[in-house]
Amino acid sequence: MIKHPLFVIVVPTFSRSKLLLRALESIKSQDYEHWKCVIVNDGSTDDTDSLVKNIVEEDNRYLYIKQENKGVNAARNAAIELIEKTTDTCFYIFMDDDDLLAEQCLSKASLLITRKLNYKWFGYNCINLKTSKKVSKIKRYGANNYIRDLMFGNGWRGDITSFIHSTIIGELRFCKEIKNGEEWYFWSQMSEQSPWIIIDKPGVIKQYLESGLSQSKVNRARALEVA
Repeated sequence: MIKHPLFVIVVPTFSRSKLLLRALESIKSQDYEHWKCVIVNDGSTDDTDSLVKNIVEEDNRYLYIKQENKGVNAARNAAIELIEKTTDTCFYIFMDDDDLLAEQCLSKASLLITRKLNYKWFGYNCINLKTSKKVSKIKRYGANNYIRDLMFGNGWRGDITSFIHSTIIGELRFCKEIKNGEEWYFWSQMSEQSPWIIIDKPGVIKQYLESGLSQSKVNRARALEVA
């Protein structure tokens, strides 16, 4: 029985130190202590490096990877590789550096996980920071098959917060050639391993910046870019 599941929050970042600090503070302020946060500095040119080094010195639950600019998918993969070497099992949460974790998100997710031991993949709503409204448009909460019910069944629109057990990720990695919609592709591969139970509770609070993919519609017409 899992009494205190370990959450690993993966946060890639690129030259947005002020937003990153806000994201990390939302993690540290959680009322649940059994977590790690992997910060992946993807070639930042601002003061991100010094900021993160100070944070890591103060709290060893923060782990730090510094790499050349390779993109968000390579950054997430680097975090998975690091955790695989140091941690037996965990639940991954993939955040952007302009996201926030909702208050009590981890403690509520922990209670759910300990009650639903047959599931390895959980989903919570995403909330729009500006409007405080749900971004996630879910037709039916509860157990779903990602491909049958959500993709082809039109059961879901918008972003969603995933808590993913390390055993169903296994050897799967984010595809570095996909620049937009990378999570959808990743999840479609995971759907063979586990159903997805979606709960009507707040997970990640998202800020949709003008420079982000969601607002700028970058790569909507050409999601794949093969090097």
